[in-house]
Amino acid sequence: MKNIKPKFKIIRGGKTNPKISQTFYSAIATRTRLMGVIALKVHWITTENKNFVQWFLLDAEEHGIYDYASILTFNENELDLYTDRFMGSLGGGKVSISEEDVIYLIKNYGRLNLKFNQPLPPPSFEYDFIIKRKNQLDIQGQEALTAKIYEKIESPIQLVNFFLMKVVANDLPGSRYLYCGEDLNIKLVDKASILLKNTVKLVEEHCDRALYTAKSIIDSDSGYINVVTLVETKKAEDEFRVKSVKVVDKFQVPYELIYKEIKKQEHILVYRIGSCEALERELLIIKPKLLKYEFINGLMFVEYRKNNDHVKNEEYYLGADLLAIYFISDFDEFIICYYDENDMNELQNLLNYIKSKGMLSKPKEIVVEGSVIYQYAQNLEEDFMTFINNIVVTNEIDTDV
Repeated sequence: MKNIKPKFKIIRGGKTNPKISQTFYSAIATRTRLMGVIALKVHWITTENKNFVQWFLLDAEEHGIYDYASILTFNENELDLYTDRFMGSLGGGKVSISEEDVIYLIKNYGRLNLKFNQPLPPPSFEYDFIIKRKNQLDIQGQEALTAKIYEKIESPIQLVNFFLMKVVANDLPGSRYLYCGEDLNIKLVDKASILLKNTVKLVEEHCDRALYTAKSIIDSDSGYINVVTLVETKKAEDEFRVKSVKVVDKFQVPYELIYKEIKKQEHILVYRIGSCEALERELLIIKPKLLKYEFINGLMFVEYRKNNDHVKNEEYYLGADLLAIYFISDFDEFIICYYDENDMNELQNLLNYIKSKGMLSKPKEIVVEGSVIYQYAQNLEEDFMTFINNIVVTNEIDTDV
């Protein structure tokens, strides 16, 4: 699955004016700093007693302020829905933060845009008043904010996965946060890269310390790399930190071998439907937090898991936080893709609900090695069954799912 950060579109309730005076009301942030992206919601009240709400995506991995949306409205009821859609896909908890915290975050991530030569997402004049504010957060306040937005490390396995994820992303503040040794001088890649898979195994442990070996598969600017490291962890004050790290081996790997290691089966259900518009409406009634994307062949809706517990696994995979992809094609097909057979139980409530509306035919079930749904979404116009029969040899059976 591609590591694509979603771009969000919010329907504005009114035009914003950079000269409008506003008073800070509240702000929340996702506790997802170690995943690389924080979602931030800032709520202001204007002099006309309107709600001016801003949503930001803050990307620590060589970007800065990645995405932005806003709304100006008297109606507060629509705010929760937009907030869920903007913040829900990151999988972490949410914490309240102060106005000083907001100013500190926006100013600092705005500096990253300059550092990495990334444009500020438009319309930047709407949040320019925040960037121009003076930072009032002292060292103690910055430490308190860090404790809020960073995930709590609950196990050495989770620590090793997060730490190597940050090292691979060239996220120095993130990796330093997880490190308690004397000098951190490990550098695995020149440019920020993606950790595709990480396999962590215990070598030995003694009291509050343990030694792990980690085999990492990295998608870098220079190709695919396999890296083996020894990571020593230490438990201190109910949290785990990396005490030392050493590179044991590092070598290039051809794509064919990488693909065999990281590919997963894609389970696909294909239904014939009568009305695409009616199905979309019912889908969003039962799953209002889905992320929506428009493609050549129809509409894609993506559902992520409610947490980031996949980082706690001995085998970490990029994209393991994905629960399902729903695609409504322009050829009157409803396509459901999932990647773990155990997730069928999660999908059953949705299927039962839509079936009760009399909207689904008897499905075809297809299992493919790797993922094809993005390829289909961007393909020339044709129905999914024609597409799948042309590109892969499938195991197709009738089912009463």
